[in-house]
Amino acid sequence: MLADPSDLSAPDRPLHQPEWTRFWRVREGLSAEFMHASFTHHAYDRHTHDRYVFGVTTGGAEQFWHRGAVQVAPAGRVVVVNPGDVHDGESVVRGESWQRRICYLDPRLFSDVAAEDGLPGAPLFLTSVLDDPDLAAGLLAFHSAAETPGQSALHRDTQLRGLVSCLIRRYAVTRPAGRSGGEEPAAVRRVRAYLDAHAAEDISLADLGTLAGLSPLYLARSFRKAVGVPPHAYQILRRVETATGLLRQGNPPADVAQACGFADQSHMTRQFRRAHGVTPGAFRRALPG
Repeated sequence: MLADPSDLSAPDRPLHQPEWTRFWRVREGLSAEFMHASFTHHAYDRHTHDRYVFGVTTGGAEQFWHRGAVQVAPAGRVVVVNPGDVHDGESVVRGESWQRRICYLDPRLFSDVAAEDGLPGAPLFLTSVLDDPDLAAGLLAFHSAAETPGQSALHRDTQLRGLVSCLIRRYAVTRPAGRSGGEEPAAVRRVRAYLDAHAAEDISLADLGTLAGLSPLYLARSFRKAVGVPPHAYQILRRVETATGLLRQGNPPADVAQACGFADQSHMTRQFRRAHGVTPGAFRRALPG
């Protein structure tokens, strides 16, 4: 057993309370990132991460759009989202608090662990909400310990790799590294790749339609159906993810906002918090010393 599942029998905070977040980063696990948060009115916009999301709902219940459907994660359920998957998040019951403990983990960690377990390739998770009390309890115990000062880095790294191994062995399929698991139309793939490479630029829908060989309106509808958001929203979420990488490198938020094509730093801050639940400044301050 990873830990005692009975630890998840009750929420870790009352269901009605002020919103708060704590975000931090450690060197182990290829710079693993952690969030412990409680939300009531905050709703995540649809967004992506360049990392795996691996967490557990610890109080209330979260609902989120992912892989074409609304998923519900009540307390005690494990949540896993692949890098690049579009998703959002909010309370199931409007005005009622929900709590989460989340790890944001480098894809290289998952590929390394999978290879050690004899499963070469990039792990892909087709189910995003897992009813696995054993895994949930182990993740909760690990995450809680990681929030406590003084934990051994070696112990933390060993625990994290063990949890990732358990997740992969129980629930992952693998695909060759670098290949997408989606089945998007070729025209949508071309437009998505262009927006990935040119997220900071001013681009018109007509220009993207020319690139795709489709009328602008048909492209917008096709893109939304395949990706989950329209092209303009995808451009914003790509700007946010580019900003995330630059902030990890220690760049000042004002410089990052300009480099990523945001109107100003305030605009970036609003979009960043809608996607990540914390401000760019708080995210940058979590860099290991």
